[in-house]
Amino acid sequence: MKIFYVNLDVGSGIAYVGNIFLDWLKNIEGIELYVHSDQDCIIDVLALLRKKSPDLIISNESYPRIRSAVVEYLKLFPNAKLLFLSHSWQEISLREKVSKEFNEFISLCDKIFCLNVIPERMSKELNFVDNFYHPISPEIFNITKPWSDRQNKFVIFGTINPIKLSRSFIDEIKATDIQIDCYGSRWIKDYPGCNIKEYNTVLDSCPNICYKGAALQSEVPALLNQYKYFVMPHDGDEPFNLSLLQAIFCGTIPIISNDLNSRTYDHRWLDWAEGFYYSCNTSADLINNLVLIDKDNPNLEDESVSISENAKKKFDYNRFKTAFENYVKSFIKKNEQCVMGREQFINSRVGPCGAIRNDAIYPIGYHEDFSGFKKRAITIANNYNGGFSYNGDSDTYSVEQYAGFTAENLENRGAGESIFLLKLVHDKWTFYKNGKFQFETHNANELEEKFKEARNV
Repeated sequence: MKIFYVNLDVGSGIAYVGNIFLDWLKNIEGIELYVHSDQDCIIDVLALLRKKSPDLIISNESYPRIRSAVVEYLKLFPNAKLLFLSHSWQEISLREKVSKEFNEFISLCDKIFCLNVIPERMSKELNFVDNFYHPISPEIFNITKPWSDRQNKFVIFGTINPIKLSRSFIDEIKATDIQIDCYGSRWIKDYPGCNIKEYNTVLDSCPNICYKGAALQSEVPALLNQYKYFVMPHDGDEPFNLSLLQAIFCGTIPIISNDLNSRTYDHRWLDWAEGFYYSCNTSADLINNLVLIDKDNPNLEDESVSISENAKKKFDYNRFKTAFENYVKSFIKKNEQCVMGREQFINSRVGPCGAIRNDAIYPIGYHEDFSGFKKRAITIANNYNGGFSYNGDSDTYSVEQYAGFTAENLENRGAGESIFLLKLVHDKWTFYKNGKFQFETHNANELEEKFKEARNV
């Protein structure tokens, strides 16, 4: 099976998460994988899709140019499937307010894995989406340094912008002696109502916040384990905060400002992390809490361990990995031989398409089914009359199960390793299991008892 995986090189948490899915895909046998990471134009993406002719397209997040190309490809090749890894349930739930091309893209999805935990109140409205989360490996993000050994108190992690690090917090923290280390990429585009150049100037001039630069994802687990508290001076809603989940796994306790009384943003964006952080409404409240924590220096060892362990259970990495892999594998043709059913007729029959048939052959599944075989065998034996009827069971003289082909093959009818076989031979019903004789009887009415007596059946 051919897979076209859209994993654009956009940096940030989206690319990091996308690479996790890429690692999962690389471990699945039976697929031919192409990874598309360039931000090409619609025409180039569509041309590439047609060249690669994938059976399954997986899109890590979606972008206008990619969406339009995928939509056009699926119109040309409707048998192809589309799996969408959405980083925002908010975007899906408001799809009637977003672009037409996005709605069209969503309508063509065969499956959507939502990565920012759909709130329970929304789950019924979004019942066409499988509710998951950003996959964080507990083997990479975990507690490696106990609370008492963490000499640093406060850290800010993630993309540095006015939502995640509010301007009011920067202004007000100057009145304290609190020191906070700050890691992350600097935002360079203007936000609504905020001049980003001025914002960055104010941030750089704040003596309480020490900007350490952007950390590599490989460095993040060890860095988080150096700090006791993960500080989020938030002022707005966002789809998800990957660094927050990573901090929770590392036992670095989050302290977050999320104004429940705000009229400018939906404070419920953080519902997914309920029970894993300490919350306050305003930046002033957050600063007061930091001052008290800095003064009292409480021992929160138990809380640190608790949020880490409980998060690993709630955001089960292996459960998501298995669900993703199983979905992809469901499109791979199975190599194992299917158990087939076969009946042979005394008289040829005319099939649905007009072809002459001497037997009927059909898939049963991937496991033997003796109860089903026995029921069919008894029915056929009881109805057998040896006449010239074309009415179903009356002239069927054998029924068989065997591990054979996954579909009807006219050139190889009956091929395969026999599992169960009941056949009329010289007026005797003769039963074989795995090619070995079990019993014979003249009387079809005795079959029920004979089957019970047959050993290992």
